[in-house]
Amino acid sequence: MSDLAAIEMLDRLEINGVKVEHHFGGGVYAKETFIPFGVVLTQHIHPHAHLSILAKGRVIVEAGTLKQEFEAPACLTIAEGVEHRVQALEDAIWYCIHATADTEPSTVDTSILTGR
Repeated sequence: MSDLAAIEMLDRLEINGVKVEHHFGGGVYAKETFIPFGVVLTQHIHPHAHLSILAKGRVIVEAGTLKQEFEAPACLTIAEGVEHRVQALEDAIWYCIHATADTEPSTVDTSILTGR
């Protein structure tokens, strides 16, 4: 994925009211998203398993055949290669935690997303 494509993807999140913060340290990346009520983080796939943490709010997570409601605090593992999405049932703070050497917000999605 080009730098421009990565920036365009972040812009789409922000256009939909999702504020994104990036945190890097020790080969770990945490993508913090502030998801307003009603907003859906669209389906996407990662080439590796990763942790997701719901720090605030309530969401519905669809991951493969799973469709489940979670209330903060919650931590779950999204399996490798599983298409998933998150829908905010109230204002939510959601973290996706990934192992990656990339430390640039404009390019990190290249290493953590499949088909981007």
